[in-house]
Amino acid sequence: MSETRAKSRSPMIIPVSGAPRQPSASVAGDIRSATQSESNLDFDLALAETPLGDHGRRAFYWVHPDQLIELQVFLSNHLKLYPPRSSSRNSVASHPSSPAHTRRASFIQQGNPIDHEIDHGAILLDRLDDYAQRSSAVTVGDGDETPGQSLAATVRWTTSDDGAVSVKGIAGTENIKPAKIQKRYIKAFLDLERSFKPWQDSDQHSFDEERRRNPLSGPSPDFARNWLDAHRNINPLVSICSRRTRFVDLSDDQSTGQWCILDADVEMNKVTPDDLVARDWPLQASDGWKFPHAVLEVRQEGKVSNDLIALLERSHLVFNTLFERAFDRYTNRV
Repeated sequence: MSETRAKSRSPMIIPVSGAPRQPSASVAGDIRSATQSESNLDFDLALAETPLGDHGRRAFYWVHPDQLIELQVFLSNHLKLYPPRSSSRNSVASHPSSPAHTRRASFIQQGNPIDHEIDHGAILLDRLDDYAQRSSAVTVGDGDETPGQSLAATVRWTTSDDGAVSVKGIAGTENIKPAKIQKRYIKAFLDLERSFKPWQDSDQHSFDEERRRNPLSGPSPDFARNWLDAHRNINPLVSICSRRTRFVDLSDDQSTGQWCILDADVEMNKVTPDDLVARDWPLQASDGWKFPHAVLEVRQEGKVSNDLIALLERSHLVFNTLFERAFDRYTNRV
């Protein structure tokens, strides 16, 4: 493909700044509905892809390894682990009047939430020059609120066989929801020279059933595949893997919400299309440059009774950051 043709097919990413926001009550309800499945992938997609509401906030922090355990205890006093374990649900039912106590008990019973295998991964796709140009045009405030929104496409997966592909729409169109696909098919999905549609296999039946039951769950993988085929200049740039611990608030209020993601052992690795051909590419993707800190994301919608962002800002457990700084630092190294 010529350079001229490639430029003509560069996607026009929907601008973030100035876009109207939905009411936070509606956004909070959408996130709560998405997380009722108790699926790690649904949780990750809901927090990453759902735009902030009119009273939404998002904050990112770096966490020094020496503060990691103390931070986990702090979070367990205000939130509960996601997805809920049977022991934590039983604790809540038997001690409904002491949420802080049950959170600490749940934390102790289940051990260190970070003490598990790499269970979260993402591949960021774009043209490096285009991404750098768009990122430099975003103000610091916009970057804090909507990190990663300027990326052309993202592939996510968890330890289960779940995966999802997110692509951005052409400017002026509605936001395009992620397309779900079995994780083991992702490498074939991104190999645009291969005429192969494994998502039409019987193993894909569960995803198709979900899409029929809930039209908001996302488009057909064919749509995302065709989008990538129409933008051949969009390529994998970097993979990010981590040990992810997810938290949700204790409140059942459908109009507000507070959620946290804590990523430890964060690793970044340069990715090319050839790297995705190997059968064990997800394992290779987790063998890269090790980021020296954990990363905490806090997202709020509406006025929450226990403002974690305010508490963290006054604590010694975290320090402010923009995640893009880590990504930029890595891309400069490779």
